[in-house]
Amino acid sequence: MKVDEGSIANHTSLNHVLGDNHGGVKVFLLTYNSLVILLGMFGNSLVLVGSVKYNAIRMEENSVILLEHVAAADVMATLFQFVPMLATLAAERWVLGKFLCYCGILRYIPFCCEAMLIAIMSCHRVRVLACPLSYSTSPRLLKKVLLGVWIFYITSLPCLTGIIPTIKYEPSHLNCSPFDWENTEAISKYLRILRMISGIYLFLPAIITVVANIVILRLAYAGRSIRKSAPGGARSLKAVKTVALICWVYIISYVPSVVLFALPVAGVTEIPHYVNLLNMYILSFNLIANPLIYSFTNRRFALFAKLLFTGKVGRFARLKHNADIIITNNINSMMELK
Repeated sequence: MKVDEGSIANHTSLNHVLGDNHGGVKVFLLTYNSLVILLGMFGNSLVLVGSVKYNAIRMEENSVILLEHVAAADVMATLFQFVPMLATLAAERWVLGKFLCYCGILRYIPFCCEAMLIAIMSCHRVRVLACPLSYSTSPRLLKKVLLGVWIFYITSLPCLTGIIPTIKYEPSHLNCSPFDWENTEAISKYLRILRMISGIYLFLPAIITVVANIVILRLAYAGRSIRKSAPGGARSLKAVKTVALICWVYIISYVPSVVLFALPVAGVTEIPHYVNLLNMYILSFNLIANPLIYSFTNRRFALFAKLLFTGKVGRFARLKHNADIIITNNINSMMELK
């Protein structure tokens, strides 16, 4: 593969994407893009640090493992997609060089990987609700499955995009991409089939997620699997709400991308540039929403974030230590009674 240097040199303006008088739009997009990077990088890094080091997200272990992988994918997606977008939007041209243009294909990995992670998370929650007593998956097995997901996308996506000889800068995406749908005459039937296969990487997990979350809503709110009065029922209901919010935000954010990816495969190539750009920012909702969801649905994580911002995170560590001692003492007391 090689980088189309002409596409970098010739597209020095965003006029044909945002219009001639786009000063106000540019300022708004710069502000929003900066907010996406702040929440996408810092917010999801906060989730990883709080979960791994401070046990700030209180759920059953498998759900926490899945949330950590989703947060890692969000950090990578922000780094590979929205940091280059901010630099390109500010300069109104590609200023990151040939090598980083070539690396533009890396941004597909975290987005597609997160789609599968959300699908796995939804199926896991369905099985927990449907079979609360008999279902059990060891965290070690889940970690192996998730490692396999990452390896699959890291190896297969570059191979699928590698059949296209040239990577070019796309002003409508403010990034570089191997997909050149404007040059329809150069697209063979074989390439369309391979691109359709890569589209399944987003489409299939999205279908699984939608179906699974419809089942989750039915199981959870029909009261067949969860009772607030049951031991641990309130915490399980909170976990269901958190996972459901994450999944539905993902669905809303990814649907436009799935549709826009499917249209060229179906022969529709006349898509306005601003629609592609708008789709990129709709996709960003998923990156910035997750830390906010944890803050509102998980009081333990909200307390951790508050203490971290005020420079008193050491207090959270002591609270965690004291809580662990109390739990241990309670368990020991129960064993003595038996």
